[in-house]
Amino acid sequence: MTIKICVFDAYGTLFDVGAAARIAAGEEGRDALAAKWPEVAEYWRQKQLQYTWLRAVTDNHTDFWSVTKDGLDWALERTGLGEDLELRERLLALYWELQVYKEVPMMLAQLKAAGLQTAILSNGAPDMLDGAVSSAGIETYLDAVLSVEDVGVHFEDAGAGLPILCLSGLTRDARDFEYVIPHLTGCRVIRLDYRGRGKSDWAPDPMSYNLQREALDAIELLDHLGLEKVAVLGTSRGGLIAMGLAATLKERLLGVALNDIGPELDPKGLDAIMVYLGVKPRANTLAEASAGLAYVMREKFLNVPQSRWDQEVAKFFVQTDDGLALSYDPKLRDAVEVASQADMPDLWPFFDALAGLPCAIIRGANSDLLAQTTYDEMMIRLPDAHGVVVKDRAHVPFLDEPEAVEALQGWIGDMT
Repeated sequence: MTIKICVFDAYGTLFDVGAAARIAAGEEGRDALAAKWPEVAEYWRQKQLQYTWLRAVTDNHTDFWSVTKDGLDWALERTGLGEDLELRERLLALYWELQVYKEVPMMLAQLKAAGLQTAILSNGAPDMLDGAVSSAGIETYLDAVLSVEDVGVHFEDAGAGLPILCLSGLTRDARDFEYVIPHLTGCRVIRLDYRGRGKSDWAPDPMSYNLQREALDAIELLDHLGLEKVAVLGTSRGGLIAMGLAATLKERLLGVALNDIGPELDPKGLDAIMVYLGVKPRANTLAEASAGLAYVMREKFLNVPQSRWDQEVAKFFVQTDDGLALSYDPKLRDAVEVASQADMPDLWPFFDALAGLPCAIIRGANSDLLAQTTYDEMMIRLPDAHGVVVKDRAHVPFLDEPEAVEALQGWIGDMT
């Protein structure tokens, strides 16, 4: 058998897991750690492994960074250093910059010189691994750095012209934009399925279903496609991501269109979402679900044919032998519940970051999530935005309504 590639574990194999405690112990003012750092390092690694194994056998996955922090907390408590919070933060920071064992660079260089490919395969999170590899300076010796935490993210990419990245609602996927695509002529339309939705993989750790991670997935998609800048059409959650990008990576944006979302969220709309989020549908067939949805929405969505509701439920649900199943990971509810326990930040500064970008703001007249007063304030702050309130629609407009199409085409015109 001919060996063509050598794949290594990262922590404890290439990276010296005791380095963080050893380096910190040598810093000025750390006499307490200097006397105990070997114990801290040993306990930390021991608990890191034990917690990983325990979570594996109990089917209670969490990411490697979480067990790394938990292991350190146990080690510091055991060695009497648990009250030193500054030390804890320093040790965690150093873990992102671990040294490799002294023989590693030469060993990898010799393998490469022999014509072999080299890679890391680890349960470390991708950003942890990238940070450690870069800090150690061994990236030139590696052909790949692979993490079991990587999640395959599906996207659709069609058309040519102005690149528009379409970001859907909380439980939705790329199909959210099927109705509007015929009206986006002269554009390259890129549609992303968030992790855990549509055709994308379900994440091992459902807590990664958060706005920050989904925004990073979007940026990584742009990097993958070689796109420096895009316009973003964001429906509901997608609009929140767009505002976050405007506040943090505005240089990547050509413009932003918000579909029934703003910097203030009406609690009534949030409560309505939690009624169905992650809950197995009562209907047994798509036809039953379609009829039920049409009935529930009859007063908020007027003049909508039954065929449209048939299309909608096909996005929400999948027909199985046991009835209907959700088209997304039900554990999305867990992530949203955890996020809801934190204090809601003031989102107006995020919205204000859109200033200077071509914008469109679309609201459903019957929306229970974006209040008219919020919409009015948004238009005051962005007076040049293409704003429209779509009659006979709630959360969210389908975007093929004539007034929505007119707003979007005006927005596109501002960028072309």
